[in-house]
Parts: sequence; C-alpha cells; structure tokens
Amino acid sequence: MGWMMPWGWLVGVLVIALLVGLIVYALTGRRGPGVSSDAMSVLRERYARGEIDATEYDQRARVLRGETAASEKPR
Repeated sequence: MGWMMPWGWLVGVLVIALLVGLIVYALTGRRGPGVSSDAMSVLRERYARGEIDATEYDQRARVLRGETAASEKPR
C-alpha cells in the first residue's frame, strides 16, 4: 500500500481533469464542423423540396463554406 502513495496525487488530478472535461463537453456539446454540416443538410432539404432554386442554393452553400465571391457584398 505504501508504494502507491506517491501516485495518489496523480490519480486525483487525472480524475478531476476527466470530470472537468466531461462537464465542458456536456455544456458545449459537439459544435464545430458538425454545425456547418447541419446547416448544409437543411439547405439541401430546402432545395430538394423546391423552396429555393439552384442559384440561391449555390449562393447560400458558398456562404456556409466561407467561399463568398469577391463581387458579392456581405449583407
């Protein structure tokens, strides 16, 4: 039992770090690349239903990908 004492603090730090990581993950969720793909999914669905035409689809898809053309002015 005495041989484990020096490692006890390390285990405690790792447990606390794991708990903090889980809390942060639970509060923020999975944001990042997934958010953009969710928006793209909605855009594809709207195009498939005929709510938007091909031109509007292309414009919005470029904006979501961050590829706005130089001639376009941001709103």
